[in-house]
Amino acid sequence: MLASSARVNATASDDTDGGDVGGESTSGSEDADSAPEDGDVVAAAPTDSQPCPPPRADAATVVFPSRSSARLLRSHPPQRGHAGTAAATAGTRLGAIGWALATKGGRATDKMRIHQARRAPDWAALDVAVKAEVDALWRNGSWYLTDLPPEKTATDTELLCERKRGPDGQVVRWKGRYVGRGVKQTYLLDYDEVWAPVARYATLCTLLAHCAAEGMTILQLDIETAFLNGEVEEEMYVRQHKRYERGGTTKVCRLVKTLYGLKQAARAWRKKLDAVLAAAGFTPCDADPCLYKDARGDVVVFILIHVDDLLVAAATKAAAESAKVAITGVFKAREMGEPSFFFGFHIVRDANKGTLQVGQHQSVTTLLERFGLDKANLVRLPMGVGARLTKDGQPLMGALIKTYQELVGALLYLATETRPDISFAVGQLTRHVSAPTMEHLAAAKTVLRYLKGTASLGLTYGSTAAMVGYSDADYAGDLDTRRSTTGCVFTFNGAAVS
Repeated sequence: MLASSARVNATASDDTDGGDVGGESTSGSEDADSAPEDGDVVAAAPTDSQPCPPPRADAATVVFPSRSSARLLRSHPPQRGHAGTAAATAGTRLGAIGWALATKGGRATDKMRIHQARRAPDWAALDVAVKAEVDALWRNGSWYLTDLPPEKTATDTELLCERKRGPDGQVVRWKGRYVGRGVKQTYLLDYDEVWAPVARYATLCTLLAHCAAEGMTILQLDIETAFLNGEVEEEMYVRQHKRYERGGTTKVCRLVKTLYGLKQAARAWRKKLDAVLAAAGFTPCDADPCLYKDARGDVVVFILIHVDDLLVAAATKAAAESAKVAITGVFKAREMGEPSFFFGFHIVRDANKGTLQVGQHQSVTTLLERFGLDKANLVRLPMGVGARLTKDGQPLMGALIKTYQELVGALLYLATETRPDISFAVGQLTRHVSAPTMEHLAAAKTVLRYLKGTASLGLTYGSTAAMVGYSDADYAGDLDTRRSTTGCVFTFNGAAVS
């Protein structure tokens, strides 16, 4: 019944999503000559256990006119009981099955290995970026050539290429990465501690809310080749990559500074940056070690660190510039002025209104394209009023399980950051990641369709208000376990921060 349901949904003109089902099969791949990969969705073929009778003459009338999976589930609830019962009644839920079959997970195509990049149409630009990366490593003194000692082994290296996109989704530059294969490292021989902190989302939103309310100056810095500044404490050797060797192909490189891909690279970079900030007088906050503060005269200056991206905030521009010089005097950095895209967030500041908006519309657009719903119809709510998902229904099989898990993970990322309006719906979906059904995947797709129509929404800070927390709970709202669900939100200066 799965294959026939895909055909039925493809024939409907008004009640299906644009681009949902492209013919009898929704399988596809990024390369024309490659076979379907894990995550690709292929329409299920008939089996002996699940016969597929020929579609009726009035099959088109079976498609539900509702555009909300929540309304569909309420009007045609799944049969409770064994999964086989739900499979036998799958014909009454063709809309949900068609939605599930139309969903396709895929990999990002902007990141690739060197052999894949050579086949890309913009290989010339990528090749220039790779050569610039190799030259930067030599100028930076990341290693020196030597012979490999008999008792030592050399770690392999790899070249990666990436297209960097701006807030509008267009390619703004090309990047090459010379990385070490950390999977080949041996614990306590090639590395020891590896943990390094990154800024919490709540810390970023709280800082932005404070800056918006107080009218503070914010500057953004991007440390170039940040991980290459960390110092290697162990005796490590790496091999040169083919076609980019220097000094002979038999030589190896004794590492002086870390490379991207090494297990200790992030920790080594963070130790180096922490030492530089400490020398400049900055101290980390107790609540978040990635938020530093110091006083420049009577003005308090904040520095927020997320790997190699930094935000410098102060009440005066002079104080912010002074703190910025303390960093750019040691590391090579791109000075990006007022932040517009940081931590994956779009930041829009209105000086006249005194507001600052944080959104993720580019992340939503990328997510819709990834799952093939960039041309889908819109819905007004992420989940219908009173809708409840249960564990019963036709279970997903094979690659569809991975597709559902990838989709829920991406939605959870949005829900916990700038889109609290989908938190309830995503919370319902996360309960079924281990055993999802067709109805669960259809409900997840409904959330995507809601995001498509509300991609420009975000959190707006600006009004001066104290931090307030709200909490509530239902009573035995889970239909499967009869457990209660608790939710909370904290707002500061006009919008949610956690």
